[in-house]
Amino acid sequence: MMKRGSMLTLAALASTLLLTTSCDYDKAVPASELPAAAQTFVKKSYPGCTILAVKKDVEWFTTKYKVSMDNGMEIEFDADGLPLEIDND
Repeated sequence: MMKRGSMLTLAALASTLLLTTSCDYDKAVPASELPAAAQTFVKKSYPGCTILAVKKDVEWFTTKYKVSMDNGMEIEFDADGLPLEIDND
């Protein structure tokens, strides 16, 4: 039989694991959910291009947006809408 202290420790560890794994997710969101700075960057830097898809990537302390454009470009923005990475492939 497990001691009460061991059971509490095990329960605390299980709860921590559940909380940390449930805070990470990726989901598709509409372009309107991009931060305003990211929307402005795309409009000014790539006029005439269309956003095909936006993926919101939420991790423990960070949120990033991955944008796929109709010209084949992919741009990653931080939570404030500042560009982090631009892939021209």
